[in-house]
Amino acid sequence: MQAICRQGWASLDFREEEHAARLAKLLAKNAEMFDEIVSKQTTLLEKEIIDLTNKADQLSKEIAKLSTQRQPGEKIAT
Repeated sequence: MQAICRQGWASLDFREEEHAARLAKLLAKNAEMFDEIVSKQTTLLEKEIIDLTNKADQLSKEIAKLSTQRQPGEKIAT
């Protein structure tokens, strides 16, 4: 991962062909780096999943709360 940082990459986006090609070159030089990269990317993705799940739960609660509140001027059903 340090070699990637030295290349000036803040993050990796493997959807971009250039990043994949650069990674392939680095891995050819140091195959051990692959496991480290995968581990760090997995950790980052797991954290992002937790953060997004928490945000979705929070938004769901807000939606439920807002959908049960009377709107101004709304008549109470009798």
